[in-house]
Amino acid sequence: MRSKHFKAKLLLLTGVIGLAFMLTACQSVVSYVVVNESNDRIQVRFVMKKPVAGVPEPPPRELGIKSLSELSDLGKPWRGLEGAQIAFQPETRTVVVTLMPQEALRIEERTNVGCDDKKPDREEYYSIEQLSVTGASGSIKLEGQQALRGFVQGPKGVCVVTYR
Repeated sequence: MRSKHFKAKLLLLTGVIGLAFMLTACQSVVSYVVVNESNDRIQVRFVMKKPVAGVPEPPPRELGIKSLSELSDLGKPWRGLEGAQIAFQPETRTVVVTLMPQEALRIEERTNVGCDDKKPDREEYYSIEQLSVTGASGSIKLEGQQALRGFVQGPKGVCVVTYR
């Protein structure tokens, strides 16, 4: 008798685990990345949207850096930012990052959206309201919807704004 109950529970557990695996496997994570293809360091500045609760949020936990050669390697982890590389002003919700030549900066991650996806919730959940990139070759400034729609498809799972 116990054997039947054990087998039934094991079968149920296996089914639940399989279903959970299928659901998570269908979700894709897309990274929004600023790429520095220039030979000089650049300054990436972005303003986060006002939080619903009115309390300033810390810089996004998704922030990370990779070399351009590592960008298409989804298994290669993003490195955290250190000391002088990043400044955060909570009262203005502004993040400023110094990005070296041939580096990529991840500023946002979204689930189940593409770079040119027209889903209405894509903009609703995107946390950046303004993005500017400044370097020796000039500047790029994206505001409002441009701060999201300015990204184009890069390597798999990556949407990019490129500074040259």
